[in-house]
Amino acid sequence: MNPTIKKSVPYVSLVVLVGLVYFLYTTPTPQVAKKQYTYKKLGLEHVKDAEDIVYKALKYDTSKFMSPESTAHMTSDDRRALSITMFTDAVDSEDTYFVGAFDSDKLVGMLIFKRLSPTTGFLDHLYIREAYRGTGIGSRLTKMGMTHFKNNNPQGNMVMVNTREGNKKSRTFYEKRGFVKFKQYRELDYNIITYIKMIR
Repeated sequence: MNPTIKKSVPYVSLVVLVGLVYFLYTTPTPQVAKKQYTYKKLGLEHVKDAEDIVYKALKYDTSKFMSPESTAHMTSDDRRALSITMFTDAVDSEDTYFVGAFDSDKLVGMLIFKRLSPTTGFLDHLYIREAYRGTGIGSRLTKMGMTHFKNNNPQGNMVMVNTREGNKKSRTFYEKRGFVKFKQYRELDYNIITYIKMIR
């Protein structure tokens, strides 16, 4: 065998192995992907589980998309307390639709959708447990939020959502569902993009 080819074989094998591990890690298992999920409004009894989803998601997002300066003033406990308050308010607010996806009795995804005005809705928070991403739960929750808003606000014609510029997965998710870039602004040390979607 050619010495050059001989030396390249271990390298190629390593690349293939790394690619396989990445694929297996990021692709939902067939069992998860094929499951049927149930969806329902969330109450105070679901706040703890919803907080757990967001806590883990924020921890993941912070390490991927935010610089240390923007989170240096917040402890883990600060974030968790903020989530609890946010969800409690969502349950009590008449202008907020708080809905979740369940795998049997386990809460695996959640959405907070707010009514800003009779014509404008705001997709405030959408979080899915990492193992359940890519299974269609995010799409279903997003559609449920927009449908609920429109059914309760006949004049509703627009939905807004904010996402960080560096969060390419989030941006792609919304762009594939018909949201278009409306404006961009600076918040702390990262850029925020506002997307909008016109609805009938």
